[in-house]
Amino acid sequence: MLRVAFSTIGCKLNQFETMGIRGFFEERGYQIVPFPSPADIYVVNTCTVTGKSDYRSRQAIRKALRTNPASFVVVTGCYAQLNPQEIARIKGVDLILGNDEKFFFSKYFIEPKKLSSPAILTSDLASKTSFTTYSLKAFPGYTRAFVKIQDGCNASCSYCAVRGARGINRSENPEIIISQISQLVAAGHKEVVLTGIHLGTYGLDLGREISLAGLLKRLRDISDLRKVRLSSVEPREFTPELIEEIADNPKVCHHLHIPLQSGDPDILRRMNRDYDPSYYYDLVTRLKSLMPDLAIGADVIVGFPGEEEQHFRNAYQFIQELPITYLHVFSYSKRKGTPAASFPQQVPAEIKRERSLELRQLGRQKNLAFKKGFLGKTVEVLVENTRDKETGLLKGITDNYIKVLLPDKQCSDRAGYPLGAAMNNYCPVQITAITADKVYGEWAP
Repeated sequence: MLRVAFSTIGCKLNQFETMGIRGFFEERGYQIVPFPSPADIYVVNTCTVTGKSDYRSRQAIRKALRTNPASFVVVTGCYAQLNPQEIARIKGVDLILGNDEKFFFSKYFIEPKKLSSPAILTSDLASKTSFTTYSLKAFPGYTRAFVKIQDGCNASCSYCAVRGARGINRSENPEIIISQISQLVAAGHKEVVLTGIHLGTYGLDLGREISLAGLLKRLRDISDLRKVRLSSVEPREFTPELIEEIADNPKVCHHLHIPLQSGDPDILRRMNRDYDPSYYYDLVTRLKSLMPDLAIGADVIVGFPGEEEQHFRNAYQFIQELPITYLHVFSYSKRKGTPAASFPQQVPAEIKRERSLELRQLGRQKNLAFKKGFLGKTVEVLVENTRDKETGLLKGITDNYIKVLLPDKQCSDRAGYPLGAAMNNYCPVQITAITADKVYGEWAP
């Protein structure tokens, strides 16, 4: 029995697509082993959102080849789509598949026989208008299952290469999504995460009255589905209907990730973002007024070309005043073929590092303050099916994305919660202690 291992760099969408490739091998009797265990075949699903993502992708490829130089190495994903020749220069890579080709794995993977030079199979996604269905019956190893409902992007942010790597906006048929989620729920997943490149544009290309808000409304009818979590949604994609559905639908998690990128209006214009800071502020304060327990995360880029000290100070102060819960901070990274790569006034690396550290510290402060607001309160926690590696305790996650460590006991019978093992069950938990980086709870009586 041949062994195959997978490495996924990047977003939840990549994780979903890796699971689809994994299904190809499982159906054919291959043994799935953890990465980077010794394996006969390695599949590396790459990311190219930043230079660091490219680096991590190359690291994973080289780690596979060090583990077993004789292995058959397949590289796919966004980095493979945009820069296949860079990957081809890594000696030992056998097959490079673009983002469309990964969906037709059975067509391109014939046998794991080492090649003298890699086969490169990529296609231009600019004209692709159809969504490729990629259904999964289960999401092994995960408590929460990811469901891809959208791909591609119609925006033109000056710093981003994703549109070139993924193509234009394309949406899955809602009937297929509902069937997919029903299968995952039947397999034991109680929560699903809807994911896509530009999630809030879901349905715009289908030519009928289909939207993310409408899809969420339909998911209310899947009886055993307990929770739906949204991945990133852009600020301008929050329609009145979507805001109302998120606030009123008991199945939708009170956790949103809303990219900001900068809190300075000049920098936002240079980024070609379609909002200004005042719009963003009004949006998040409105959402918090409707859902006081809402967790809001934001992406922020520091060191964008032309970002002077005052621009950064404006952004810092703006973020300081926002009712957000956590930050994902990125140093600006040149992406080949994007307008910003040729902009003047590129910011030195040392300044970008300093600004990143400062914003990350602010993010930690805001996150700690948010979590402290729940000390002593009883919350509902989905207990995960793996333990915390550092402490060995059970771990779980709340509706609003607070990660909680729990004692090794069973879930109590309360308000319909089942007796038995806590893993993969929703349980009432009282938050009892909060440190700088951990939250502890006890089973509520």
